[in-house]
Amino acid sequence: MWVKTSVVRDIIQGAARYGTSVQALCAACSISESELSDGDATMDWKRAQNVWQQAVALTGEPNLGLLIGTHTSTASMGLVGYLMENSPTLRTAFQQLSGFNSLVTDMFSYELKEDTLVLSPHPMWTSTYPATAQQAVMQAVAGCLHVSRVLTGKNITPVIITFSFPKPPSLQQYQEILHASIVFQSAHNTIVFGHNDLDKPVIGYNQALRTLFQQILAQALHTTTQEAAITTDVKNLLFKLAPVFNLADVAAALHLTPRTLQRKLHDAGSTFNQMCEQVKQEIATGLLEKGKISIQEVAYMTGYADARIFRNAFKKWTGTSPTNYSRRTNK
Repeated sequence: MWVKTSVVRDIIQGAARYGTSVQALCAACSISESELSDGDATMDWKRAQNVWQQAVALTGEPNLGLLIGTHTSTASMGLVGYLMENSPTLRTAFQQLSGFNSLVTDMFSYELKEDTLVLSPHPMWTSTYPATAQQAVMQAVAGCLHVSRVLTGKNITPVIITFSFPKPPSLQQYQEILHASIVFQSAHNTIVFGHNDLDKPVIGYNQALRTLFQQILAQALHTTTQEAAITTDVKNLLFKLAPVFNLADVAAALHLTPRTLQRKLHDAGSTFNQMCEQVKQEIATGLLEKGKISIQEVAYMTGYADARIFRNAFKKWTGTSPTNYSRRTNK
């Protein structure tokens, strides 16, 4: 998984308003400030989620996501943000966000269902680093409300907001920032808008610019979809071939030479080794979440003859041991 560096920059600059600095946070995350200036660059999801970890630690703000969301702008979304700014209504702006967000990240998704905006961090993120996924949800909810008010020039107040995580000890900041009825431990993270609110006009609407940005983004999405097809095919084959992960076998199944497969994966922003690691992690976490299986068995089913080596790999993937992960997900 990945995210555009511009989104990470928005988080870091937002956190700098609440008791830390851009320099301190970049140092804690081993990110150079020049890296943040490249708007077209992407960042691995584990590095990106670590930004949330370090930001909360350095600011001491348990609700940092909510606070950052009050300053979030469409600028962090690049061309997708510009398209939102030039949409005719708030509804179409969120429809564009839902349709093109995959060009910004695959760590998080948006889906507009009638008057409800559903906000979903990737399941792997939620299961592996639930605390940082929660921060991202808080930022996204507060950010979408802030953006809706900026785009329309109106004080948009949702009918209700739902969060999938447990109710926090204090609701004061939630109430002060969101101004809505809130339900916790819901099935989904959602913002339910009043029907008339979503149909309010966007004050910066420009049909010519909207058409231009739509054309550019549609082409980019088409290209990205074609590149993603090879990674999907490889991933599906790796699941079938597990616990044996062999480049030549996968290439042969796709009627490609190993060199051609590696080139195609490189063009799609991945490598064969990265794909293998991702599949191993998904298999391991899935088995451990079901419980009643030994660490040795999970190690074997992910291609490790030595459970010790598997434990080291699993901790590198998730930041915790297989035993602790199993205990946490089988409470």
